[in-house]
Amino acid sequence: MNKIMIAVCGIALVAMASIPAHASPTNKKVTVSCAFVDGNTGYADVMLYDSGSGSFPCPEVTCDASVTSVTVACDAPLRVNSIFADYGVMNVQSTSNSVELKGGKGISLSFTSDGGDTVAVTVK
Repeated sequence: MNKIMIAVCGIALVAMASIPAHASPTNKKVTVSCAFVDGNTGYADVMLYDSGSGSFPCPEVTCDASVTSVTVACDAPLRVNSIFADYGVMNVQSTSNSVELKGGKGISLSFTSDGGDTVAVTVK
């Protein structure tokens, strides 16, 4: 009986060890915020990735002096492990980042152009 219990406990421990501690959800919210000096348009293109080769594009998000913060839902058909974000000020300057989302948590990225325009991208 003890051998059976030890075997069952061992199998249970192996099974629990293979389950990720924090499963990344499939639905993410992408928020782009703008603070502009000279009235340009900020943008963010975000791509969600799973732990393999799967990817899912979120809708492009833009903001300007009249709409300073925009949030869109990005419901991916995969468990999100990392993101790639291309963001900046249209026709002025931009940057890009690839970020692993540790434990499915979100990330905030910020960019300030040479002219002082700021674009912040948050993925939750």
